[in-house]
Amino acid sequence: MPSELKTDFIDTLSLLDSFFRWFDPHYAIAADGVAVAGSSDAYRRLRPEIAGPSPMTVLAVLSALGVAILLWVSGLHIDAPSVALIAALLLLSLALPRAIAKLPWRHEASLRAAISALSIFAALALTGAMASYPVAALTSGFHDPMLHRIDSLLGFDWVALYAFVATHASLQMVGVLAYRSIYLIPVMLLVYWAVTNQQHVSNRFMLEFWLAAVVTLVLFIFMPAAGPLAYLWHGDIPYMPDSQLCQPQLIPELRLETVRAINMGKLCGLVSAPSFHAVAAVLYFRSAFRVGWMKWPVLVLGTAMLAATPVEGTHYLIDILVGMAVAVFVLGVVQLAVDPSRRRSI
Repeated sequence: MPSELKTDFIDTLSLLDSFFRWFDPHYAIAADGVAVAGSSDAYRRLRPEIAGPSPMTVLAVLSALGVAILLWVSGLHIDAPSVALIAALLLLSLALPRAIAKLPWRHEASLRAAISALSIFAALALTGAMASYPVAALTSGFHDPMLHRIDSLLGFDWVALYAFVATHASLQMVGVLAYRSIYLIPVMLLVYWAVTNQQHVSNRFMLEFWLAAVVTLVLFIFMPAAGPLAYLWHGDIPYMPDSQLCQPQLIPELRLETVRAINMGKLCGLVSAPSFHAVAAVLYFRSAFRVGWMKWPVLVLGTAMLAATPVEGTHYLIDILVGMAVAVFVLGVVQLAVDPSRRRSI
């Protein structure tokens, strides 16, 4: 192999290693292209001068740039109070770990790791939520008839389920809490991994979450929907689910450009299919087996969240099934990416 080509080849391998080593501590690419154990040694052997911010930090920055481009293309913008809030949160996330590092406390490293992971995850989740607005503005039509037909073929009666929940206040309360646990479960996971010094597992989870959000938004372009509450329920609404009627009310306004500003404090879910709550549930189920004793609380909360999603998220059953399929696909892709032995077997 010519020396220049060999240098480029090694550079490419070292860059790949510098990324994937954050997700699997046993992963590394040697100069001959063979994966070996002990990524840090191989990393130093290839390009010891390559070092910098966590790939997840880079991914969050690139995601923010991507959302900025989407906003520009669709003619949307973030309102001034939200911009100020984002700036304040960014400064806090940068300053707090530095302040904690000065504390004479033996757990300060774990606390800094937890704050860093939570900050990056919050940035990824926020950019994903904001990205759904320009994506929704670029869609056309609603695909409720098709989604409802598929539900009918599956024997799922959304109206009957909603009517049952609407007459039981206890189910409504539990359903809302379970549906909102989509925010609580990742906090539990990320804090556990920070305390147990498993940054590679934390980064891998965030990579899976980010990739799942990207796939979900891409699929959303092809099947926007108003949701079963708007499409199937006729007459007065006896119970307003947690997701309310965002899709049928906000998506048309975004398309007609009557809504131009995004308020962070009033973000709502616009993606009907695939259901991202279903995506998240599967990711949480997989992560439950990486958190030791916390497995059962995560599994229970994740199951409750998934059960609450049809009503509280106003989702068709097919939305949920497609969401679960997206999660399985993403988990498989990431597994192949971080496990070289599986790639060589394909």
